Amino acid sequence: GFFGTHRDTTLVDVANEKSFDFYQLILMISASGEHFEEGGAFIEKDGRRLLLEKKCLTGDVLIYDGRTLHGVEEIDPHKPLNLKGLSGRIVALASLYKS
Repeated sequence: GFFGTHRDTTLVDVANEKSFDFYQLILMISASGEHFEEGGAFIEKDGRRLLLEKKCLTGDVLIYDGRTLHGVEEIDPHKPLNLKGLSGRIVALASLYKS
């Protein structure tokens, strides 16, 4: 999978409405280089794309401001997608949602 470059505008709006800061939390269940070879979470800063998961281990938590330009580069684009088992990049997200 992948997720194009974006900002979390809706989640930031909810945080602003409640007068608190919003940060995105991602628990790394898999590790780059061990469970997948290419891709993963990134942020864009000063015109550069920084791949965050290259430095993460299983169990690490990524924290970033949802207003930052971010996304997910395609995971192992050279491999066929297999949804019959758990493999590749696996993460858990904690986000705010407005009902």
